[in-house]
Amino acid sequence: MLREVDGLNTAETAECLGVSEDVLKTRLSRGRAALRHQLAERAGIHAPETFRFPQTRCDRIVAAVFARIA
Repeated sequence: MLREVDGLNTAETAECLGVSEDVLKTRLSRGRAALRHQLAERAGIHAPETFRFPQTRCDRIVAAVFARIA
């Protein structure tokens, strides 16, 4: 809540909670994953299908960006 709602940065949030920044980042990552899982479960969505990585599309975008900056 401190990071996402109150807008504190990582260092400020870690200090408030009395943990290291690495611990805070781990907890935030786990919390986001748990929230994503619960939301998908409630909506009846299978998360692997929902958050699938479109690798071929990404490759095309990366190639286009490199072509422009070359």
